[in-house]
Amino acid sequence: GYSLSITAHLVYTNPHEDPVEGIFIYPLEESEVVASFEAAVGSRRVTFQVQNRHRVQDCCLQCGPSPSRPRRCAGGHLVLDEDTERSTFIIVTGTLCPAESLAIT
Repeated sequence: GYSLSITAHLVYTNPHEDPVEGIFIYPLEESEVVASFEAAVGSRRVTFQVQNRHRVQDCCLQCGPSPSRPRRCAGGHLVLDEDTERSTFIIVTGTLCPAESLAIT
């Protein structure tokens, strides 16, 4: 079949006076797949690679679904409902200090 590759370079800057947690959220169409991802904040880099699905850990079972936005369990893991998990690419990019920029490619 056919395939199409798109490359984007996005830059986000924290305009607030307090640090914020960076969470990159990208909705996927049914046939779309994220093949690679890199985020850079200062000297830190976050990369993505395709892996097998991990088993749900006990701490994550305590969290109920939240259709409006991602949630974290007591263990700090990002918890998604199954529909969001299949249709959305979500990755935590780390803390973004005031006036600091996050570059995503």
